[in-house]
Amino acid sequence: MPEGSTYTDKTTGITYVSDAGFVDGGVSGEISAEYNYDGLDLQLATLRSFPHYTRNCYTLRPKQGKNNRYLIRLRFLYGNYDSKGEPPQFDVYLGSDLWFKDIYIPDPSVDYYIEMIHLAPSDYIHLCLVNTGKGSPFVSVIELRLLDINMYEPLSTSLDVLHRASYGLNERVRSAF
Repeated sequence: MPEGSTYTDKTTGITYVSDAGFVDGGVSGEISAEYNYDGLDLQLATLRSFPHYTRNCYTLRPKQGKNNRYLIRLRFLYGNYDSKGEPPQFDVYLGSDLWFKDIYIPDPSVDYYIEMIHLAPSDYIHLCLVNTGKGSPFVSVIELRLLDINMYEPLSTSLDVLHRASYGLNERVRSAF
């Protein structure tokens, strides 16, 4: 999104802001028109790619600060934004620690996400996309949500979410803080 702009998702009530104040560098882009259909989450229509440098990092400074638990979710929709027809493959780091190796989205019309429950040891969180020589890294959405500190106790580090499942509900359950 353009610097200074915001968007509130009608379904979740989550407010999204431009990433301009959280990252140095990168190139703003939009997915190709053929992948931008009615009903697509608006926040997935734009992205930031990193064709320069090997490591490009976001610095998130949650107002609640350190010693709090956060859900961190990154979403990716390639959407042939670069007109190359070849989705890139890259790594994602949380600070200096490898979070996810070889992110690859083979279908340009499908959005992909990774998420983690993270206990922040400092007042900032660094998320880095690393070019592994297989195309320019990109990200469509970064979500950072404060969780109740008592959730997932006695967890004293981060918890990588591998799968999310519903056992018995026929509706989506969400809670905004």
